[in-house]
Amino acid sequence: MRVIEKLAVVLCVFGFLFFGADEDAHADQSPVQGGTSIGGIVGYDTDASEPFGGVDLRFDMPASPTLLVTINPAVQYYFISAGDLGLDSFHTLQFDTNILLKYPLEDAAMTLFAGAGVAVLHVRLSSGALSDSNTEVGFNPIVAGMEVDVDPSVSLLAQIRATRISVEGQSFTSFSLMGGVLFGF
Repeated sequence: MRVIEKLAVVLCVFGFLFFGADEDAHADQSPVQGGTSIGGIVGYDTDASEPFGGVDLRFDMPASPTLLVTINPAVQYYFISAGDLGLDSFHTLQFDTNILLKYPLEDAAMTLFAGAGVAVLHVRLSSGALSDSNTEVGFNPIVAGMEVDVDPSVSLLAQIRATRISVEGQSFTSFSLMGGVLFGF
């Protein structure tokens, strides 16, 4: 992992912990509430130059009066044209499980978050009578973004993610930009 990625993760984690730990500064703020949300996401992988879509699930649990810990499983399907690669079919799925620290901003309908997690990339392709599939496990060293509340049960999501994975012995880092809508219940 590059030094910049490590520094960004450390700064985000310590920043959230620092702001969330000062309970006197937030004494007049209501304690954060846990909850569950699910939604759809769309995004673009800047390194593969491919769009993707998927489902995002979030389980929020209070860690302090001003900080949430979120378990965030998600799955994305990459829309890669098999014909461009000279194949009959090409399917790519990414499964993520991230741990996020979420900091709701006082007097704002916005929540900032940062974290990291595990990524599983599954690729299946076929051409004529030949077919192959491969599954690799990697990690998401950077997951960060914000949720903006539209109403009490609907939020807009903007997120960046770096995924570090090794395929056939060669490591690479992929950066993704994504947005979506989350529905809380």
